[in-house]
Amino acid sequence: MNRKFKIKSNSGSVVIIMALAIFSMLDAGCLSGFAQGALTPPGAPAPTMKTLAQIEPRTPIASLPYTITNAGSYYVTANLVGVAGQVGILISTNNVTLDLGGFALSGVPSSTTGIFISGSYSNIVVRNGTITGWGGQGVNGYTLGFPRNVIYEHLAISGNGTVGLNAEAGSIIRDCVIMNNGSDGISSVGSLITGCITRDNLRYGMNVTGSTIRLCTVQNNGTGINADHTTVSDCDIMNNSMNGLNLSSACCIINNRIADHVGNPGNALFLTGTINYIAGNAVINNNFGLYTGTLAATNNCIIQNRFLSSLNTSVSIYDIFPTVEPAYGTYNFATTNSLVNLFFP
Repeated sequence: MNRKFKIKSNSGSVVIIMALAIFSMLDAGCLSGFAQGALTPPGAPAPTMKTLAQIEPRTPIASLPYTITNAGSYYVTANLVGVAGQVGILISTNNVTLDLGGFALSGVPSSTTGIFISGSYSNIVVRNGTITGWGGQGVNGYTLGFPRNVIYEHLAISGNGTVGLNAEAGSIIRDCVIMNNGSDGISSVGSLITGCITRDNLRYGMNVTGSTIRLCTVQNNGTGINADHTTVSDCDIMNNSMNGLNLSSACCIINNRIADHVGNPGNALFLTGTINYIAGNAVINNNFGLYTGTLAATNNCIIQNRFLSSLNTSVSIYDIFPTVEPAYGTYNFATTNSLVNLFFP
């Protein structure tokens, strides 16, 4: 039995078959125009992240003594020990950041200064570490030239032969602990000092002119604060062996606690100059609350303080302005003088 097969053609299929046939007959050289290049990579992939040196170029300090003569960022790599007769780190240029990285710069007998800014340089930051045991000053940013715009922060400065930290005008000193130095804890002209502790320094906890001191603890020094043309506010000044504050002229002493100065002479506030403004302080358990001891201490204003439990005399003064006497309390006048709104228990 014969069967007939009928093949149905499709015009679209025919076109495709013809195109494939033509393409297969093309010379291989004709296909070179469609080449995509070599498949072999040109090299290893390049890093896509920046290096630390690109983000913040920093120079390591791995031994002492070390001198910084180029602007930039420097960091200490380990605890380092100084050399007799030498400065630890000498800064001799502008625009420097020195990060101690939590490490200590330790002096040796007859060493000089831990960190020394050696001239009128500016824009310098020193931070994050310990400076201890140097024969001279811990940090000296004052005695040679006039360094400006210097920040000292998060430093522990202790056991140095003379001043712990010596700073010039335009400096910021913040969040530092400065203890057991052979002279002043902080010595400064024209600085902002905040959040610091000065303790057990032989002479003054702070010896300042033209400065602002806020939120500090000043304890167990020879005298707490020796001040001229300075504002001291919201500080705790206590148990210093001589006086709490020595005030020359044009100081503002506001909202402090001044307590437990019971040695010799044991004055909470000792005035030697003029036009000081003393207000809102709690003066507690001192040998003398306020004392001048000199006719030069004139035209000072003392207002709304509280003098509590003075062991000897609450107030012994000359020429306080204006003339308003307290209604009661223990006080003593060397001459007929005046007080302003003094409160006694």
